[in-house]
This record gives sequence, C-alpha cells and structure tokens, in this order.
Amino acid sequence: SSNNKQVRVSTRAIGLNFADIFCVLGLYQAANKLYGKDDVFVPGLEFSGVVVDDPTGTFVKGQAVLGFTRFGAYADIVCVPVDYLWPL
Repeated sequence: SSNNKQVRVSTRAIGLNFADIFCVLGLYQAANKLYGKDDVFVPGLEFSGVVVDDPTGTFVKGQAVLGFTRFGAYADIVCVPVDYLWPL
C-alpha cells in the first residue's frame, strides 16, 4: 500500500537474479525474516516502469523511472520511497 511519502509505479520490466530464485525456494534468509510462511510473498528487487502517482511531487504521472525495493518488484504496481527511484 502507498502512503504520502511513497511513489506508485506501474511496472514494465523487472530484474531476475539468484536472490529472487532463492527467495521463491525459501533459501534466502533476508526474505524468510521479513515474511512468515503464511504471508503472500512477491519476489523482485529491481524494476522499471511509469509513475502512477507521486504525492511528493518529485516525479510526474507517466514519467519513466527505474527503482529498487525490498521485494515486491514483480507486482503490477509497486509503492516505494521517492529516494528509491531515478528518472529514465
């Protein structure tokens, strides 16, 4: 979910790496500590896409960006702090 300090981005591309594979297999300790066995887990650490909403005013709707997140980049929409995004 988004708050007044997070930018909503519609993802267009994601990165696939060993950490994502290990997470899905339950072998990555960082993910195991953040998510319980009954929680929904969405892998993905890096993405690019277009801004849907930015309450901080840093980016404009439709602007292309790349970003990082602590898992969840494989979702259709990601909400991240503005400091985790860069313009493309």
